Amino acid sequence: MTKYDVVWVRSAHSELADIYNRAIDPASVSAAANAIDKTLERDPELRGRDLGRGIYYLVISPLEILYRVFPSERKVRITSVKNVGVSPNGYKAPTA
Repeated sequence: MTKYDVVWVRSAHSELADIYNRAIDPASVSAAANAIDKTLERDPELRGRDLGRGIYYLVISPLEILYRVFPSERKVRITSVKNVGVSPNGYKAPTA
């Protein structure tokens, strides 16, 4: 079983930083991000829901991501991340 490199594209990394900075419990955001990286290192095509054309959807609370798999390069690119808001009081509201 070959290990895949997991890369967060710049926009997804910025989204993740924003979620982390607004989190009441930033440790849960870090734990989820680390779990995503670890989960996608092996068999990423089997880990998320296949949306077609190499795009997959995965939730590891409190984060949901979209990612693309490039088997020939053994690479996963996380293209989007969102806070699924599992706890209504778990995150600060965005400020203007």
